[in-house]
Amino acid sequence: MQLKQKNRVLHFIKENWMLIAGIIAAILFVYSNFFFGDYQLSFTNLMYQVLPWSTESVATEGPTMSDVVDSAIPSLYTTITNGTPATFWDSNVALGTSVDVSSWLYPLNYLYLLPLGAAEFLRSASEFFIAFIGMFLLMKSFGCQKGAAIITGTAYCFSSVIVLWLGWQHSDVAAFAPLVFFFFERFLSSLKIKYCFGLATVVYLMIVAGMPTYAAYFLYLLAAYVLFRTIWIYRHEKKRILIVFAGTIVAVFVAVLCSLPYTMSLLSSLSGNGYMDSRLSQATATLSFKYLFSLFFPYLRLCERFGESATFSESTIYVGLITIVMLFFTPLRFFKKKRMVFWCAALATVFLLIFTHKLDFIYIHLPLINTSLKFRIITLFNFIAVIIMGLNLNDLLVQREEYINHKVRSFVALGAGTALLAALFLLTHAYIYGEGNTDTYVCYLIVALLMFVGIGGLLFKKVSVRGMVILLGCVVLFDMGSFAKEYLPWIEKGSSVIPEATDTIEFLQENTTDERIGAVGTWALFANTNVFYDLNDVRGHNFVFTNEDMASYYQAISSDNATSSTRYDLEGKLNTNLLQYLGMKYLVKGIEYTGTYDVPGEISCETTVYQEYTFEDDYPTAIVIFAATYGVEFEGEEKLLLTITETDSGEIVYEGEYDLSAMKDNSSFVMRLGENDLRADISYTLSFTTNTDSDHPITFWLETEDVLPSEVYYDGTATDMDLSIDVIYEAAYIGEDSLYVYEFEDYTDRVELADTVTVLEDEEAVLNQMSKAYAKNTAFLTEEEAEKLSGNDIGELAASDMAEITERTANTVTIQVTAETTKLLMLNEYFTDDWKVYVNGEEQEVIQSNYLFRAVEVPAGESTVEFRYEPKTLIRMFYVALAGVIFCALLIIFHRKIQCRTDCWIAGDGVKNDYKG
Repeated sequence: MQLKQKNRVLHFIKENWMLIAGIIAAILFVYSNFFFGDYQLSFTNLMYQVLPWSTESVATEGPTMSDVVDSAIPSLYTTITNGTPATFWDSNVALGTSVDVSSWLYPLNYLYLLPLGAAEFLRSASEFFIAFIGMFLLMKSFGCQKGAAIITGTAYCFSSVIVLWLGWQHSDVAAFAPLVFFFFERFLSSLKIKYCFGLATVVYLMIVAGMPTYAAYFLYLLAAYVLFRTIWIYRHEKKRILIVFAGTIVAVFVAVLCSLPYTMSLLSSLSGNGYMDSRLSQATATLSFKYLFSLFFPYLRLCERFGESATFSESTIYVGLITIVMLFFTPLRFFKKKRMVFWCAALATVFLLIFTHKLDFIYIHLPLINTSLKFRIITLFNFIAVIIMGLNLNDLLVQREEYINHKVRSFVALGAGTALLAALFLLTHAYIYGEGNTDTYVCYLIVALLMFVGIGGLLFKKVSVRGMVILLGCVVLFDMGSFAKEYLPWIEKGSSVIPEATDTIEFLQENTTDERIGAVGTWALFANTNVFYDLNDVRGHNFVFTNEDMASYYQAISSDNATSSTRYDLEGKLNTNLLQYLGMKYLVKGIEYTGTYDVPGEISCETTVYQEYTFEDDYPTAIVIFAATYGVEFEGEEKLLLTITETDSGEIVYEGEYDLSAMKDNSSFVMRLGENDLRADISYTLSFTTNTDSDHPITFWLETEDVLPSEVYYDGTATDMDLSIDVIYEAAYIGEDSLYVYEFEDYTDRVELADTVTVLEDEEAVLNQMSKAYAKNTAFLTEEEAEKLSGNDIGELAASDMAEITERTANTVTIQVTAETTKLLMLNEYFTDDWKVYVNGEEQEVIQSNYLFRAVEVPAGESTVEFRYEPKTLIRMFYVALAGVIFCALLIIFHRKIQCRTDCWIAGDGVKNDYKG
């Protein structure tokens, strides 16, 4: 037995050595930065590029994937990584929201039970591998040779839709897509019901991966393929057509049934809030034809140079140079290539949808996909284009003799593709000549030349087919692997995947429990990273922000808050009253600089830099400048000397010395001011010098745009520039990480007893009143919500009155209350109808208070209050999904009998079960 198994393994290796070698080579090449370089894969590399973690000076490479690090990973971190799957409520996002059910329904997410670095590596490698194997199997099911299938699989798994969305749900869906068509193709050819189970499984995985719109793209394409291929093949055999249609529909139905807990929770979270209706206009969004440049040069981001607005990940179409060249072989033997008619028609349709409005009248009426940017169907373009390339390449290999016999037209096709590559090379090279892209052009030329040799070699009889296929495989791997390698996110080896807490984060951790924090700006301590540090941030990136009440509240804080319909930051002039009602204790700001910079010259003990400055408020806390050290790390006694004088009188009003060992090259340098008598609206002169010699100077960055009334003087000479300066006032904490913290004197506690109830007409009146002033221990209710009160008088707060959270789980909050008189207990967490409340074991009505939050009336004395999250609709969907699983299990158990009866029914018409592929 052992010898037989060993022989099977050896036989498999012998038969598939090229496939195995290619997979190993692909892994080593694409991840070479890790295996042979100084980097490790990390989808959190963006964190090391923004405050406060940018002060850690950790080297990063590759793209920065904000959606992954501020949405996908935090969601998985609070469920899978923390070992709390099967929970329904996530209190870590903003004010709380329902959990993304796909987090624990999608199997690949459980890789995040491993350390985060290992999970990210395995997750990305899994997506590449699944996409490769799926396309390889699909092309084999089309009758393609192994070499053509390997090349096609390589082109697809490293195509733009996989690479540029890696770590995000889009790439998961696209990776599984070929397997959907593979299982259908096997079912179509054999009418074996067992393949329907594979089809159902893959469709389920695509849906629960977390991007159902992308799954819908492929399901629409599948529907067209099922209709076209089935009728084409079995057009004279109605029974087989019925079986194929019925089997496919049942498989998709079972998959949809089993995925209902996710899809229904997503739809319910978006229904009624206007979000989906607001996005219907995106059903007509197109790309400019300029984006076709990405077919040739995805590295250079040429489209950004044309001033186009689409994001790089959504507008790049890259499937390799071989796909472009082989496209010109499509007319050769066109009607002799099986399936070519369908895939060419599909590619033309997708092309028209992406770049024109010709088919908008159809697209806008397609459910599930007409609320997303239309040009996102680029994922279908990649998928279809690669399949056409594979079919053409395989036909060239199988029908090589005919191509050789018609060498002229074959070389015309090859020459046309090569000419197009050459034309685009010359055009782009001329356009960006001298911008440091030499390596990119060398790579392009090598790939194009070797591709010409490989394809051209197949048109000569004496040239080895095997050798040319291996050459083409290596060229495609180099081309597509280089693209993938370029756009993988990396951080310096030895660095923590989740950056260590900086001093400001530690300050916030030590001084908050249930209190909330927030940071000004899009990227300073950016939204949802709070989950990594057990902080409660009022900001977030989640569908909860599409709810009308959340959107209105955050818009009232500042109209500049929304960077998208699903993400809110703190920008512009903020309404601090509304922040206090959110329970915010600390507001964080980052020291960042914008604009164009220059330097005045070297600063040492021999030079002085000074500038007039007027403070905006009395008694500033610190002065921050942007400094450079010419790469020197100071030690010992080196100091920066600050002198502040009144400009008019010349009187020295402040002097300070600051240790230069704390100064980092090209970063902010904080000079904390002690007690001072500096006042607003008085002109001061700030003078800077050092005690270092001229061999170890420093310098300051200056802004070339006029931002201050007077310019900087360097050794008495005006520079026509302004000092890059930031002044901090009344900060509770100033960190070494370029963050500083303001503390609110008062704010709403996470649980609070209200002794004042203000009843207003409607929610708009409530929000307006709250915006005007902050009042602690006050509940603002609409007239409708006030009707839920018992009518008992609510007494004033007594010294003994208290409310304390004694226990918290993912789906419950237990509060112990002591009150001398009837009170309104407010829980400063988001209100939804799925939250129930029990006071001393008896259910009471949850009251929506203070516009967004939960409250309940509690009697005098001691009470135990328990809020429970009971999403009944979601729970029902799990029962429906369980029924779907049971139904599928029954089909598996009885599939032999079903198959037997199906075969007998088919045989009854006297037609042999023969696939005419």
